[in-house]
Amino acid sequence: MSTSSKREGLKLAGAYVSADTYKGLVAKAVANNCTLAEQCRVIFNQALANQCTVSIAPPKVPALEPQQETITWITDGTLPDSETTVLVQSASGDIGEGFHDGECWRWANASKVGSAKIKAWADLPEGVK
Repeated sequence: MSTSSKREGLKLAGAYVSADTYKGLVAKAVANNCTLAEQCRVIFNQALANQCTVSIAPPKVPALEPQQETITWITDGTLPDSETTVLVQSASGDIGEGFHDGECWRWANASKVGSAKIKAWADLPEGVK
């Protein structure tokens, strides 16, 4: 295994743990009046003796309320402010992000739209509030 491979989290006793896990281990060591290494040894020994129960719960994500947003497509030939990223729809029906640079339409990655004509554009939705 290459030593240059990147891992997330903190390395603890040869294993990488998240910052939250590390903080939890430190808090447990403080509560037990021992060093972090001693606390880890206790946990490792319990795990080896099958005396340790590990439960991994999925992270709690707050539920989002359903929201609707109306997108108004502009088809009258007016253009958005120059360099403003908007939704664009090509004549072939493809929809993506793009902008008008004052001379031509470009996709969000700045490549020219090319021979495809933009038949409509709309402001980007505001997203979840």
